[in-house]
Amino acid sequence: MSDLLPRIHLALRPDAGIPLDSALALAKAAGFDGTELSLPSLGVVIGGRVREDALTRLRRTVADAGLHTTLHAPLSLNLMDEDHADIHMAVARAALRVAEETGATVLVVHPGWLPPGPVFAVGEGAMRREAERLAELAADAEGRGVLVVIENMPAVSARATGGRVTYAVDPAMVAAQARAVAHPALATCLDISHAAIAATARGADLATDIRAMSPGIGHIHMHDSFARAPGLFLWTHEEAATFGIGDTHLPPGWGVLDFDALLHGLKVRPGTRVTLEIAPPHLTPDIAPEVLARARRAASGLIAG
Repeated sequence: MSDLLPRIHLALRPDAGIPLDSALALAKAAGFDGTELSLPSLGVVIGGRVREDALTRLRRTVADAGLHTTLHAPLSLNLMDEDHADIHMAVARAALRVAEETGATVLVVHPGWLPPGPVFAVGEGAMRREAERLAELAADAEGRGVLVVIENMPAVSARATGGRVTYAVDPAMVAAQARAVAHPALATCLDISHAAIAATARGADLATDIRAMSPGIGHIHMHDSFARAPGLFLWTHEEAATFGIGDTHLPPGWGVLDFDALLHGLKVRPGTRVTLEIAPPHLTPDIAPEVLARARRAASGLIAG
């Protein structure tokens, strides 16, 4: 970046199967600058309420690790869901509290999903409803020193989503939603592989899609894929990587994405960090230095603007 060295985080996935303190120690030993925690895996928010004793332990664990943190909200958080709005907002507010207490400066949220039937009939109202709730969260986040970022989505099979659809397969619409909220504590999270898979499904140009989110990008997710949209039937999720289909979360260099080229000259908000989101089976200690080096090289092309 023009004003600071790129900071690289490692996402600690909930399916990693090792204690949090051990995972944090491994990330630090591998040279990562920070970690991205997944809220559901932490056991601190139950029924939309913060468990105070669990939060105290989590705060101590994170502080002892000495790593910068960001936080990922539950994937099921849906600010378009009118029927269950109360619990969605309760979880979102609880996530902000956990972020503040653990020193996480970013909270990643996924945009809303709608059933396919009424999507066109209620889409505009749903977008407005989501924008209003994002504005509420941003106002709360600002006082806590947290930046809320909404993430672009990949094309996902109807089987995986129950037929639900989202506007966020178009990065330009994610950027537009953030601009509609127009709050300094709300930005976008560019997921490069998500954009690649969605661009394939939509017949769009990946570089153009990525730049449509600039300069409002406040966070970046990096993981590789073959940019293949779902279509081939797979019996198990584990076989996705075997066939290179969909959102495989591979280490940079394992797929086809040219991160150096895609990020070179891309304008982002000052302080933007990059999180490597790699499926646990693929990130082993022996390849971690190479993966981290690839990420640092690519991130060095970003421009704070």
